[in-house]
Amino acid sequence: MEEYAASSMGALQREYIQPVGEDQPSTYALIQQLARKTKLERSDIQDRGVLWTDAPPRFVVAPSLMERIDRGVGELQTFIQRASNLLPDRRKDLFQLEAAWDILRERLETGQRFFAKYIDEFKDATNVPNSPASTTVAIHQQLASMPRADDRLRVIMHDFRVTLKNLDSDKRSALVHGSSWSRVVNVGPNVSDAFPRRTPERNPILLTYDEEGNQVQMIPPQRSSTKEDSNVTAEKSSIS
Repeated sequence: MEEYAASSMGALQREYIQPVGEDQPSTYALIQQLARKTKLERSDIQDRGVLWTDAPPRFVVAPSLMERIDRGVGELQTFIQRASNLLPDRRKDLFQLEAAWDILRERLETGQRFFAKYIDEFKDATNVPNSPASTTVAIHQQLASMPRADDRLRVIMHDFRVTLKNLDSDKRSALVHGSSWSRVVNVGPNVSDAFPRRTPERNPILLTYDEEGNQVQMIPPQRSSTKEDSNVTAEKSSIS
């Protein structure tokens, strides 16, 4: 144990679980927080409305959550690479948004297991088999040839076994046959009721919620049609 603690892998593990600062959790704690977030909250979602013309997706992840995802994914990938490099004998070989979140969350959990796997291999504690959820080259090539995000999401959910095992037979059938995402994943009424159906608009407002449950409405500057409209306006109203 003392030999491991003094090793490069031991130092890397301590760095992985050590908080970055008073207000920043460790990479381990951040990934745990994201992986345990089984459903998106209202404050995690931005509803950008529906434009008359073709536009990006209506629903996106809120910037605050996106920043945590970017940091967690980037740091986890770095730690995995560094841990892998310490093993010289190792070969170097709203429903749609919810579905994407399920996939990301489970991939983060898989990343955590990979990091732990490298630590175990380093200590010769056990010969842990490779994760069956590892993304194959064939899947990457298939995804690269698909222009539609919806099609790519269905392939990821179907071919990543970790994700697919959480679907019952009816949901799997709906996924394979291209049915509505509402038949594949579940979104709680607390979220679905908070984002009602919207019709196309010339300059739709951005709708989201703060952590206290207050509705926040904004007009993004890049969508404003006049100079007067370019100032971001925000309105908060308590949700009963």
